[in-house]
Amino acid sequence: EAIEHYARAAGSEAISVRLTSGFVHDLDAMLARATASTTLVYICNPNNPTATLTPRKDVENFITKLPASTFVIIDEAYHHYAGQSGMYASFIDRPLDDERVIVARTFSKVYGLAGLRLGYAVTSPKIIERMRKFAIEDNINAIVTQAAGAALEDTDAIDAFIQRNTDDRQEFFNQAMARALK
Repeated sequence: EAIEHYARAAGSEAISVRLTSGFVHDLDAMLARATASTTLVYICNPNNPTATLTPRKDVENFITKLPASTFVIIDEAYHHYAGQSGMYASFIDRPLDDERVIVARTFSKVYGLAGLRLGYAVTSPKIIERMRKFAIEDNINAIVTQAAGAALEDTDAIDAFIQRNTDDRQEFFNQAMARALK
């Protein structure tokens, strides 16, 4: 995963924890691996590539058990695809309550701007200031900025894309069930 690459590039050790047999984050195993020196925990929710969802209440409980000095990145690159699941709730509001939480999102998926490598983080102002020290000067050019602005303004296209994805996913499951695939 890219997060492991970035950890090593920063001189940190990346510790991976396997998913459960149901392909969801094993929060208990992650907690068991966390120590007082753990600086960051990464959770992709909805998960890639399994598309599984970890309920917000479970992640909330997990965060409360981590050392107070441990940051948590919640990668919500696929949040548009979670649908209206009772299991899923975004963490986009959580940094207001806990400055250790960083929510990461991207323009690569539903906005269709993968080649432009643009994303953003939502966290406390204090953490944003710390993160800016690592940003490359002028790392976002004018073309990328214009494309992102246009993508954000075209809400009808985004809504249609999300609906088409939802419909296609349901059709896939319907066809799989009709053929008795598991």
